[in-house]
Amino acid sequence: MPKFFSVLLFVLISISLFAQELPVISGKGESQLTYKGDAVVLYDQTSAPGTNSLASQNFEASFDIYDCQGADDFVVPAPGWSIDLVENLGVYWNGTGPATSVNVWFLSNSGSLPGAILESRLNVVPTGGLSTGSFVIPISPAVNLAPGTYWISIQANLDFGVGGQYGWTEHNQFNYT
Repeated sequence: MPKFFSVLLFVLISISLFAQELPVISGKGESQLTYKGDAVVLYDQTSAPGTNSLASQNFEASFDIYDCQGADDFVVPAPGWSIDLVENLGVYWNGTGPATSVNVWFLSNSGSLPGAILESRLNVVPTGGLSTGSFVIPISPAVNLAPGTYWISIQANLDFGVGGQYGWTEHNQFNYT
């Protein structure tokens, strides 16, 4: 069973509408609108990067006891989201990476903590950011979420002996007005 740590992390989710021609307004961050499934940013925590990182890594077998994950919650407004891209700010240390791939989980909310796994995309090769640790992750097939609170976890597949360690960049508290 994966280990989860509840902290505020950087995640940017790009979505498309559920085959409707209605606009969707973001639940957090920069509010944007979309029509007819054009991808837009509806959840953004990349506005106030911190200086620390939280480990979220799947190590090689000899270091499996150190495998760890970070998770972040987000709210999906009506009519729902179809997530097809996730961007995640992160960094390598004790080495320069790069990760070979990432694991992405979408989880239910369970009393303000990550709950059951609803969807997973394992061993996804990011389309950008492998050299820096700030990943652009295609989600295929898209993950469809009804209105509600969910959690996302992104874990780098990275051997410590080859590339070091990986973590999500922490988010400084920021008030959106």
